[in-house]
Amino acid sequence: MPVRRLASTAIVAAVAWGCSTAPVGDHEPAGDTTSPPTREAQICGPEITEPLDPSSSLHLLPGAAEPAYRSDPPTSGAHLSGPAPAGALDEPIGRPVQVQVIEQGGVVIQYRALAPSEVDRLETLAGPQVVVAPNPDLPAAVVATAWTTKRSCEALDVEALRQFIADHRAVEPAHS
Repeated sequence: MPVRRLASTAIVAAVAWGCSTAPVGDHEPAGDTTSPPTREAQICGPEITEPLDPSSSLHLLPGAAEPAYRSDPPTSGAHLSGPAPAGALDEPIGRPVQVQVIEQGGVVIQYRALAPSEVDRLETLAGPQVVVAPNPDLPAAVVATAWTTKRSCEALDVEALRQFIADHRAVEPAHS
């Protein structure tokens, strides 16, 4: 028993000293030891994976009424068929078109209330499978969507959006 008691005492002492090998007096003050949030975490929320909308295999005819979607902006659901728009757009795009883009493996980045210089920076991300478009009804300043995935940002973070594009562009749904 004396060996067990000695080992327990040593463990308690190590925990009490913070398991540090620093000399006495070099310990940081007690308190919150978590790392501060990164710049990206402060501006953009986490990626959210949404459930697949059961109507995702439905193709809408041009001029058809817009169906209800599970989220806004949507990450799946009924959509138009045919070639999807690409690049930087000057006008908002409807939800069936948004889903059309992401159903074909694209990424949609929408924004509201950004300064013209910020819009210019954001539009540098636009390309063949990346649509950048305004949307005055967004819940955040910038929202990026891909198939069943969304990320919202309270301000422009080009690097976070560039990473979202790298992670999600050309990821097509299983039903295609």
